[in-house]
Amino acid sequence: MNLHQISLKTLSIPTRQLNLLYNVGIKSIYDLLFCFPKRYQNLTLTNFNDIIDNATITIRAKIISNPLIINFKNNKKALSFDVISFDHPFRIVIFGQIYLQNKIHFDQDIYLHGKYHLKYNQIFVSKVYFANEYKNFLAIYNIKGINDKNLNNYILDAYNLYKEYIIDDLPADLISKYQLSSIQESIYYAHFATSKEELKRYFRRLKYEELLKFSLKLLSINQEKESIKKNPKKYDIIKLKEVINNISFELTVDQKNAVNEVCRQLKSEHLMNMLIQGDVGSGKTIVGLLASYACVTAGYQVAFMAPTEVLATQHFKNFTKFLTSYANVDLLISSLKKKEKDIVLEKLKNNQIDIIVGTHSLFQEQVIFNNLGLVVIDEQHRFGVNQRASLINKGDEIDCLYLTATPIPRTLTKTMFFDLDIVTIKSKPLGRKKIETEIFNMSQLDNVLNFINTEIKKGHQGYIVLPFIESEEYLDCLKLSKYIMRKYPNINTEILTGKVKNEDKEQIMQDFLHKEIHLLIATTVIEVGIDNPNASFIVICHAERFGLSQLHQLRGRVGRGNLQSYCFLLSTKEDIKRLNIMKNVDDGFILSEEDLKMRGPGEFFGFRQSGLPEFMYSKFDKDYKILEIARQDAKNILNNPLDDKNKNLFIYLKHFKKNENID
Repeated sequence: MNLHQISLKTLSIPTRQLNLLYNVGIKSIYDLLFCFPKRYQNLTLTNFNDIIDNATITIRAKIISNPLIINFKNNKKALSFDVISFDHPFRIVIFGQIYLQNKIHFDQDIYLHGKYHLKYNQIFVSKVYFANEYKNFLAIYNIKGINDKNLNNYILDAYNLYKEYIIDDLPADLISKYQLSSIQESIYYAHFATSKEELKRYFRRLKYEELLKFSLKLLSINQEKESIKKNPKKYDIIKLKEVINNISFELTVDQKNAVNEVCRQLKSEHLMNMLIQGDVGSGKTIVGLLASYACVTAGYQVAFMAPTEVLATQHFKNFTKFLTSYANVDLLISSLKKKEKDIVLEKLKNNQIDIIVGTHSLFQEQVIFNNLGLVVIDEQHRFGVNQRASLINKGDEIDCLYLTATPIPRTLTKTMFFDLDIVTIKSKPLGRKKIETEIFNMSQLDNVLNFINTEIKKGHQGYIVLPFIESEEYLDCLKLSKYIMRKYPNINTEILTGKVKNEDKEQIMQDFLHKEIHLLIATTVIEVGIDNPNASFIVICHAERFGLSQLHQLRGRVGRGNLQSYCFLLSTKEDIKRLNIMKNVDDGFILSEEDLKMRGPGEFFGFRQSGLPEFMYSKFDKDYKILEIARQDAKNILNNPLDDKNKNLFIYLKHFKKNENID
């Protein structure tokens, strides 16, 4: 019996609640059993000695007064009564649940959960449980209109009726090897665990299975890609060398190796799926540019995508600078006027554009290529998987090249990015000096401002970076800007945040590059892509709020020329150990490993970047070691397709390839 095909109507669920379940995609017994709680609430009874001011507590009590309704001026109502617990009286206040007045009575035993206030000896109660329904560990589903207790009961009915039809996809040898629970047990305890410890034991199984299936999907897709033969892109090595010889600087050994590897894969019979990672300022963009031109000489178009308009515009100017005589390059960004966009789209469709540089605009349906052969995505983790796919699907036999200035720790390359060929650029262009990094308290801001004023008098420029706080970012920058202008009238400041309009951002960047602005006061909008060789200092306020990798990215905005450059980390907290790592280490790969140890993979990429897959049970910041084990097991399984013990997993893969999403 297939649980996907069994209707919820086989259970005693009221029609209204049934419709609410349908609305959130729960349409079968399978959907219901695998609708796991969003969170759990621990209602273990509080010890008397732990009942202190402002503590959230759970107590069992006896009611010693009849409940009364209290009316407040703002039309709010509350229920109030007295109880005794631990031989100690408490005054109870419950807002909003007036209907309880008819359900509770004098001398009744009751369980109460809420916050205790010592001054008035009151408990402001949020949850009330009667003696026959109290559980010390509650599953919280957060499905609008459906009571958690009722949903839990529906799931229990489904489990009791159909548990024998729950198929275990995992081979018995893996269950035994890792001492995992069965899928039936795991489903039961995910819904009906009585403690956090019990839950952890059974969730371990669900995490492993999820990460194993993720690995199987990714590896099987890779196998298919490797089996697909493409027409080799036979680039013109003479034309490519001509462009390289006309570049005004010498490529580093790492850059040359990266270009050679990309070109090797372009002319191979297998599709390229490569990530080039490099430290800040290591010169990944020029590798992407040369890869793009190589593809153009083979007769194909190239899409080069960046995460922001500022960065896309900067790339476009660099491409135009180096490729004016060799390729037709154009720009597609959302701030273009409709007429300008239409012209670009028409030229792209008619093969009059060789390389199109753009942002999210390249995803749009109306963007049609004549012969797309290569997609290059800068800062690839800032784009979602589906977004990247929508661009890659705009042609056949498309090679993919991803660039990132966030060095990825080896642990993560073996787990999250094991579907990519990874090429590393470590060496920096000749003439770059080490950036001097110093740590100060925020109270020493004036001392730092004195120093940067001296730098500005030398004709240099720089940045002050404030943490991103959406509601306050512009006001914080404005307040600091006014303070600096009062103290140093000679300094021409400008504000650059996410709130600034795109056309204004472009003008600000032009003014900054032309030295009309001395000091940019900004949020992390400058984290990538701002390239001004005359910038010699960066001040990062509240450095304790940033990860090491992000601090390193920001520091990389200076030292891009031959000037001695400085980075000042200002902190309000005693964070000296962590910030000292920044002071003493300028290798982004070492810093990325430290960041991973301190903050985990989820935070390593900032605020949960969309490029990371989302799982039901697993989290990268906690479970990447399980993923590493699951990946190796997935390899072994795919290498043994005829082994009968793996048949359920291959059935799963078959459904995935057919439907793209078995669940």
